[in-house]
Amino acid sequence: MFETVLVALSLAMDSFSSSVVCGSLIKAKKDIKRFTIPLSLGLFHILTPLLGWRLGSIFETLISSVDHWIAFLLLNFVGIKMIYGSVNFSPSKREKLLNGSNILALSVATSIDAFVVGISFAFLDTNIFKASITIGIVTYLLSILGIMIGRKIKGLFGQKAGVFGGIVLIGLGIKILIEHIFL
Repeated sequence: MFETVLVALSLAMDSFSSSVVCGSLIKAKKDIKRFTIPLSLGLFHILTPLLGWRLGSIFETLISSVDHWIAFLLLNFVGIKMIYGSVNFSPSKREKLLNGSNILALSVATSIDAFVVGISFAFLDTNIFKASITIGIVTYLLSILGIMIGRKIKGLFGQKAGVFGGIVLIGLGIKILIEHIFL
């Protein structure tokens, strides 16, 4: 369960970062987007690992001998992507995030890494339902926190949170590889 929570925290960092940005754009204290943005992000983080797991479980028998390499590569790819995206964040795009279609697109974009991790879960004997619910709840809660922080500090933590999440995913990928090679 500890590893699942670490994965959930890592996967939620994109959503947290995005929520900080969105929070900095929300003008009214009673704007409904304070709740709809985290809800959308959380729901997508429940659904995408399930979809990824299903796809991964279809191919499990074909590639079980290299599953640790697949998990390592996928987690490192997502981690590097998160770090790159965090470092190259463009503040000029912030104003366009808060319409309905962009919130949906943001939910899909920030949950792609959860889809990829869901694929790797198919090879790691993970209870996908517990993992998906955990990932979704953590994402939802961190997104609410991100909105609140964004409203207070106007986005100062966004970049650091994404970098931290990327580093944790890379570390988890290395751990999986080491366990399968040496244990």
